[in-house]
Amino acid sequence: MLVLDDVKDAAAHVAGALWLKGIRAIKSHTPSECIGVLQELDREKKEKPDIVLLNGNLAADNGGYLVMKIKEISPDTAIFIIANGESDRARALHLACDDVAESR
Repeated sequence: MLVLDDVKDAAAHVAGALWLKGIRAIKSHTPSECIGVLQELDREKKEKPDIVLLNGNLAADNGGYLVMKIKEISPDTAIFIIANGESDRARALHLACDDVAESR
């Protein structure tokens, strides 16, 4: 799983919780870093993550481009967004993300 969150502590907490469940998580903190990680994995012919988990705030900033690039590099990767409200949820569904969950 690739976790994209601009709040480094949040990304670390999510990655840590996933690790405790036996799931390997790669952290990234900017959309360009996320795309760079996927491109590097693609260049090196390494297994790409099954899921990219996006912070809703980051998805709001050029979310369409980010989703398009993720799908271009790794078409089989599912994209999930953690929405920070109804507008994030609607935006995520409009971007054709695979699933949306609301933060509480």
